[in-house]
Amino acid sequence: MASADIGHALAQPQQSATPYVQRALDHERSGNINAALANLDRALELDPHAGGGLHARGALLRRLGFLNRARIDLTAAASLGPPYRSLALTSKSELKLRVGDLQVAYDDLRVRTLRSSFREPDRRIAARWPYAA
Repeated sequence: MASADIGHALAQPQQSATPYVQRALDHERSGNINAALANLDRALELDPHAGGGLHARGALLRRLGFLNRARIDLTAAASLGPPYRSLALTSKSELKLRVGDLQVAYDDLRVRTLRSSFREPDRRIAARWPYAA
């Protein structure tokens, strides 16, 4: 989203979390970490269940070394389900590796891999298999 589009969205009376998350990502890219965190905090004030905001803030806090706060945001993002679950579990496992909790890191990656690789079989194809029940 371009800066003008973000500004326009922020000026609307019914604000959503998304423009604040986008502006936070812009601030982070330009090195303005305090503004990035302020915008992510505002996004989550508007919508505490904004998956993009939870993941972005958790990832930023992880990079800054605020690991406990990062874990809280990443766990909340993972609880929202797809598409945030997979991203958040990966980030959370990296956090756990950083603090030396290898078993939890492995478990998060395993859950992420199992859930994202499981697909319901296509019944039309399965019906043509000679051994289909």
